[in-house]
Amino acid sequence: MPPKKTTNAKFDDAKNIKIKNETDLIKHFHRIHDYLRDMFGLYGKTALQFFNFFFVLKMIGSVDKEENIDKGNKIFNGKLSYTKFKDLVINSNNFTIEIIQFLEAIKKEIKENEVLEKSIFMTFPNDIFDRFQENDKGRGDGIRILKTFLEYIDILNDKIINEYHVGGRIYEYFLGFVTAKNKGKRGGSQMEDLGQFFTSRIIVRFIVTLLNPELDEDGNVPTVGDFFCGSGGFLIEYIKFFQEKYKDKEINWEKNIDNIYGFDTDRDICKSARVDIMCLTKTFNLKNAKESNIVSIASSFTDDFIKNRDLFCKDKIYDHPDHKPLRVKYNLTNPPYGGGAMNLELDEIGRPINHIMQTGTVNKKYTFPHPNKHIIGGNNKEALSLLHGMGMLEKGGVYIGVLKDGVIFDGKYTPIATQLIENYSVNYIISLPQDDFLNTTTKTSIVSYTNSGKKTTEIKFAELKVISDKETKKAIGANIINVETGKIIYEFISENYQLNKKDGEYMTIPYETIVEKDYSLNFKKYMKDDIIVKKGFTIKYLDENNFITYDIITKKDDNGKDLLNKNGEKIYCYPHKNRKAGCANDTGIYTFYTSSSTVKKCDFLDYKDKLCVIIGTGGVGSLFLDRNFSCSADNFVIQCKNDDNEICDDLTIYTYFYLKHNWEKFIYFMFNGSTLGHVNKENMKSFKIPIPESIETVKLYLDVLDPSNQALQALQALQALQALQALKEKSICSTIKLLTSMGEKDVDYDEYIFGDICDVKGGSYLKNYEEGIYPIIGGGNVSGYIDKYSNVDDWVIHKDGVSHKIISFIYGKFFVNHHGWTINIKNEFKKIINKTYLGYYIMSLTEYILKKLEGSAQKGLNQETFYDIKFRVLKPHIIAKYNLDMDFTLMEQLNTNISQTLKTQDMALRKLMKMVLSTGSDTLLEKVHEIFTSTKNDKQKGEELKKLIDKDTSFNDIFKITSNKLFPEDLIERNQNVIKELVILMKNEEKDNYEIKNIVDKQEKISNIITKKKKENIVSKQEKIINTEKKKENIVSKQEKIINTEKKKENIVSKQEKIIKKKNIIASKNI
Repeated sequence: MPPKKTTNAKFDDAKNIKIKNETDLIKHFHRIHDYLRDMFGLYGKTALQFFNFFFVLKMIGSVDKEENIDKGNKIFNGKLSYTKFKDLVINSNNFTIEIIQFLEAIKKEIKENEVLEKSIFMTFPNDIFDRFQENDKGRGDGIRILKTFLEYIDILNDKIINEYHVGGRIYEYFLGFVTAKNKGKRGGSQMEDLGQFFTSRIIVRFIVTLLNPELDEDGNVPTVGDFFCGSGGFLIEYIKFFQEKYKDKEINWEKNIDNIYGFDTDRDICKSARVDIMCLTKTFNLKNAKESNIVSIASSFTDDFIKNRDLFCKDKIYDHPDHKPLRVKYNLTNPPYGGGAMNLELDEIGRPINHIMQTGTVNKKYTFPHPNKHIIGGNNKEALSLLHGMGMLEKGGVYIGVLKDGVIFDGKYTPIATQLIENYSVNYIISLPQDDFLNTTTKTSIVSYTNSGKKTTEIKFAELKVISDKETKKAIGANIINVETGKIIYEFISENYQLNKKDGEYMTIPYETIVEKDYSLNFKKYMKDDIIVKKGFTIKYLDENNFITYDIITKKDDNGKDLLNKNGEKIYCYPHKNRKAGCANDTGIYTFYTSSSTVKKCDFLDYKDKLCVIIGTGGVGSLFLDRNFSCSADNFVIQCKNDDNEICDDLTIYTYFYLKHNWEKFIYFMFNGSTLGHVNKENMKSFKIPIPESIETVKLYLDVLDPSNQALQALQALQALQALQALKEKSICSTIKLLTSMGEKDVDYDEYIFGDICDVKGGSYLKNYEEGIYPIIGGGNVSGYIDKYSNVDDWVIHKDGVSHKIISFIYGKFFVNHHGWTINIKNEFKKIINKTYLGYYIMSLTEYILKKLEGSAQKGLNQETFYDIKFRVLKPHIIAKYNLDMDFTLMEQLNTNISQTLKTQDMALRKLMKMVLSTGSDTLLEKVHEIFTSTKNDKQKGEELKKLIDKDTSFNDIFKITSNKLFPEDLIERNQNVIKELVILMKNEEKDNYEIKNIVDKQEKISNIITKKKKENIVSKQEKIINTEKKKENIVSKQEKIINTEKKKENIVSKQEKIIKKKNIIASKNI
């Protein structure tokens, strides 16, 4: 029997719910929100407020048990506890008046106590009790609903609350993921509008560990501030760090809680942070709630910030002796971003920011703000946040912030970066994974600096990679990795705030180099890009004479100088400078390239009979080669010239294939940005390409590779196959979509969700790897080649950088990186679900999935979103009726042919690049020398040389090195048998290949013979069956004749008897 079909059950039994990791926790909050929406009619922030009411009661109940709580300031004085309310509900069969009175009493207490209403509890939704009673209607429905809700809350026990910082993150879960879940976006608009993006707790714990704060000489906790605190994550982890580090020492939190500063614009989220911090420090009482330094303000950028915590005199005189500006020892933060310019007037901008705008450092004297004295400016959240951080540190204080990469990469922030580097000691820039935040995929980095009063001497660069437990999938720590070597510098263990030193070191850049690079904080600008080429090739930059980069060409005056516009900017003169993607249509006669892999049509021609490389500069980028086309302004268009200054199509083709082969590297170095990457002109100018001194050197390979060469039948066939493949894929997807939308459930199809029937498995993260022959697949196209494979003939879901293709079938052996998933159908479904059908069904949902992932950030598919999608499986008779099984077979043949053709092209491209780069003779010389001088035996050395040949060289190259007296004679003599071993291995490989071919041929012959005999046997059996049937028919016929004869005899006898009787009667009458 097939397994029972399931649906996305919303109301699970609380006894069966387990929280093993953060994914489970998020799923549980989804469950709670769905329950509140369907059972109570509550949604979004209203649902959050209702949940928060009971959850805070629960948290207060836990803290009230502590003996050191001030009894006179206990919340409700223990009379109206969560435990008492829960007992009342559990022991009731209906929604009784006692329950309503209990809740009304709590509401009344909150309303009459200003501290409770303004500092602790969110606003309770109106008319909620009427809804309970309406649901109840004497049947007990209302009380059952409330019991289940309380059971869901109780799953969040003390262990889970402490481990995951649940209290402060309620806001994030409800308004981040829940809004995203219901609006089809990963980041809910309620939070995006405020620039609220919440940092993962692993990152927060790492930052506090990196800071490694200590108690001062008096045993006090140093001042810490997060002036964009959100739910208080940084402050909470700061407190937890001290509790862990000084667990054998008692810290007076009643006193030290005054050293914890948190500011945010959202009143409700401040309440969450305030409650969490007081519970954690066991200082939860009315007095501390009222006097808390966790404050809701209109903006940290304006004078509202000063009025709350800064000035002690009425007049705005910043050098007044009574003016004591708030500054902290440590500033830990994830500041807001996005939303465009702030449009603040100068006199609206707060003291900390104005101070830095005018002086560049908090250590210099500051007077009343005057625009003419400003040395730097900024009027968006990103700039103002960075300036604010610089203005809030006391001398010797440390800032560690999670900043949007745009602040680091974008040249418009250079003036701020200059003052930061010249006046503060920048310590670390650590790149974070793109899924660092819970509700956005914005790319960020950790920036750390100290108010040392001195300029930066060096900056340490690294990147962070989160480590998860293999079984529970729970994030347990992180590796800090050198961005250049890939070596691990530190292993971070989150549980006990531990940093374990490994053998790697930071990429450290001195001050002088930083100044040379215009004070850039972008680590990519400091990474070595040494290209080693063979003789006959010269390294050129894209802005040198061999390249006409139309986007970089400027208008010149008569003296050859660049013409400038009224703003002092260069005037560019490329044909497509004003083209927008909206210029395209679906019916034009000319090809139109957008900035992505999507190709459209148009009615105009920008480039006629000019073979050019077209590079899309936005998103995940794109690469094309064309002769007659148009394109949007978000493309770089390149045409190549030889050294005689003549247009050279072959060189253009070569450049295209060089970029194609090195596309992953090009994307990594050229594309910068916080959300969607983007290439700028300056980056393009710095990209290096090795150019052949004679085009004849590479001409043979270009003839095989050139996709614009119409004389190559193989490539024409490929294009035809790919066109047919695209049409057939579209046809299959349309058929599946039509049949599953128009058909009848349980008659034409069965319905599940993907989480019911399959698991997805993420690929492996690759930083450095040995180049090999197996393609690396992840976010879309092949991104490189590796010497190992993870899958064979399988579907891959492109989960990251999704632009237009969600899933692909990959033929042959390949390796899946961390940007892709493979699909495993669960055992109980393998007999009833065809994986090919599953792949095409997901493909048919492409538009639906892309729509769910809409947003400003780079698109990415998470597991929860995927698992919740409905999956309809057509019944076998429907698949057969509409010939889908035949279509699947045809696609398999098409894909095989295309794969083989692409593999041929790819081999030619790899050989071409090996001829250009191959790591150079010197590198090969070093590798062979290392093998020759190793302690391995001759056979093992021969095997190592064979590996070199398989990866990036040839037997002839190795033979030349060993025969040209490049090594000492004694080394050659000691290794004279190694080459012999290599020759044996090469011959064995040829022999194996020959034998394999013979075996395959024999197997095919045997298979043909067996097939033929089977057919003959089938025919023979059929003939025998026919003959047997005929014999049976003859027997039956004879039997029928016999029966008829017997019947005739019986009739004759009967007639004779009748005649005798008549004669006897006549005879008796005569007597």
